[in-house]
Amino acid sequence: MAVDTSGIPYPLRGVCYQPAPIDYNGNQGQGQKYFDTDFFNADFEGFWSAANGGRGDLTNMSDLAVNFIHLYDWNPPPARDHTGFLTGCAQLGLYLAVPFNNSFCTNMSSWGPNAVYAAMEEVYSNNFANLPVVMWTIANEYNQTGSPTPQQIAQVAQVILYYEAQNSVTTILPISSPTSFAPANSPGIAPTQALQSAFAATTSFTATINNQSVTIPALRHRISSPTAISPPPIRRIRDRPRLPARA
Repeated sequence: MAVDTSGIPYPLRGVCYQPAPIDYNGNQGQGQKYFDTDFFNADFEGFWSAANGGRGDLTNMSDLAVNFIHLYDWNPPPARDHTGFLTGCAQLGLYLAVPFNNSFCTNMSSWGPNAVYAAMEEVYSNNFANLPVVMWTIANEYNQTGSPTPQQIAQVAQVILYYEAQNSVTTILPISSPTSFAPANSPGIAPTQALQSAFAATTSFTATINNQSVTIPALRHRISSPTAISPPPIRRIRDRPRLPARA
């Protein structure tokens, strides 16, 4: 089944959004006020919603003609409830990518697969695929620190495809893994090539999902170069009159 890119807006006018409160000083552990860095849920509605005197970040972004939001952290249910945030984005025509951050990737031998599965279930069971969720992102600039590894990123992709197969998903969203072109560990095109090699060399592995041990298959299809999204046709500019040739 083909990947559905029809929901990705063109032209894409995006922002990176991480509204950490002024008193946030890092992950404070489970049960604390800030036990993660996910602020796109019911617990922090005052930031992104205008309801009940909230700041209304989503409305402000929409007023600025933003149509795509790049997020960094996403803690799946039952820890966080994102349905209000996703509904707000859909109502304003704001599209977004749900992130599986570095912690998902580095914990693929423990809680990572179940967390990926739960995050996808929240999106698909509530009909948020393609509006507002148009993409999954895995990790963020892994080549800045060398962690997670390309192999761990590929394992997250394997779980995404496993969920799609198990649930007969018809809206297949594209997958992205942002890398850095800044001076870093293997800058430039090299980290993307490393990801391509890792995706092409996956093997099956065992994971625990919904309290059951399951086998996550290897990626079966050869990973090819990404297909560019075709922009609308551009009108030709009429050629300038040619000057007469010199004698």
